[in-house]
Amino acid sequence: MSFSRNEDITRLSQQAGFRHIYFLYHSEEKTIVLLVFPYTPYKDDIHIPANYVANNSSYFSKKELINLLFENGIEATDVFVPIKPLAAKYGVGSICLNGLLCINGLGTRMAMHTLLIDSSICMPVIYDHSKELTCDKCGACIDACPFGAISLNGIDYKKCMRTYMNDATHSDAVKENLTTYMGCERCQAICHLNECVGFCDVPAHISDAFEISRLISGDTKEARRLVGKNFTGNGKLTAEAIVFAARGGLLTKELIALASDSPFDAVHDALRWAKEYASKE
Repeated sequence: MSFSRNEDITRLSQQAGFRHIYFLYHSEEKTIVLLVFPYTPYKDDIHIPANYVANNSSYFSKKELINLLFENGIEATDVFVPIKPLAAKYGVGSICLNGLLCINGLGTRMAMHTLLIDSSICMPVIYDHSKELTCDKCGACIDACPFGAISLNGIDYKKCMRTYMNDATHSDAVKENLTTYMGCERCQAICHLNECVGFCDVPAHISDAFEISRLISGDTKEARRLVGKNFTGNGKLTAEAIVFAARGGLLTKELIALASDSPFDAVHDALRWAKEYASKE
């Protein structure tokens, strides 16, 4: 009975959009269902964050899955657990120096979610994937990290650039090193374990939503719908678009005028930085 339910949960998870599903031990009473939503990053010269698009899409896939499970007589609880060490412990993958979980065929390019389900319904499984693909501590991510957050001892999250990007207004150091909207991708982009994933072109509807003049004008509604609204408010995407435009030599007087009436402090701080940046060029 338990294993047939594992199969049912796997089938329903795939129906909801998750490609890989793992069953991990939590307690005698509960099994953690790890849901993996892989993604392919956009090409290097594109600032649009495929990972946040995937995270947002997978969030709605998770909600759909919980409803599908309920309709099939399976109660699942949406929970947050520190899944990476647990996944490594049970053979799903290995943890890299940058703190990310690497899974065979996926690299570190994935969004992950976890559900709790009664162990009487689904059984935990021991996997043996990690032996094939592990971090060899080559040091590429150490050299690539602009904030020196990664060492041979692992990652210091207090130094990671993403730690400083939760608010709309970024420090000048973040502005100078920003690689994508909402985050930094340098350690993943340089990692040879991600070569199996490659890069792809940006879908047209996503490219349109993140068109730089559109964002600078304050029209961020569609972009925020695609990547989620939790961390994109208070002019954040507009401010980041100004930074990218300034660094790319694209910030015209017309674009500056579009942003000048913004009600958000982050936008005006970005304009201040852009003016200083231009004076140095």
